[in-house]
Amino acid sequence: MKKILFIGLISILYLMMYSCNPDDDNIDNVSDDARDKITATYDCNETSQIYAKSTNNINSHYIVEISKDTSTTDKVYIANFYNLGLDKDVTASMSGLNLTISNQTTDGITFNGTGVIASNYKTIDLKYTADDGSGQIDTVTATYTKQ
Repeated sequence: MKKILFIGLISILYLMMYSCNPDDDNIDNVSDDARDKITATYDCNETSQIYAKSTNNINSHYIVEISKDTSTTDKVYIANFYNLGLDKDVTASMSGLNLTISNQTTDGITFNGTGVIASNYKTIDLKYTADDGSGQIDTVTATYTKQ
């Protein structure tokens, strides 16, 4: 009788311990998507060869917003790129700490360039061209600093 009671007690303890384990091994829901580390609002400090001349200002300062393209695993949107407005964006591909802006047209301007993300994900340095079709291609450098 003691043996049956002992086995029953051990069985109950085992079931109680097993039922206390979490159902989801990923309790913290930590994302492995590196794009989450750059999804933010940034201060942009931009130097432009042509746009700066037209505004009599070598440097432009404005805000950009980076969000991820949820339909892909490697693309992000950069809103207010080239200070065109928050309702206009370009798409960049992210691979490791590198961004690539493939040839694309937004608001009548064709962009092409690359960027490097700092290892702490707080700044992004970009170099790109902007071609509005006028025959003069603007060469631009920009540093994004996370707010």
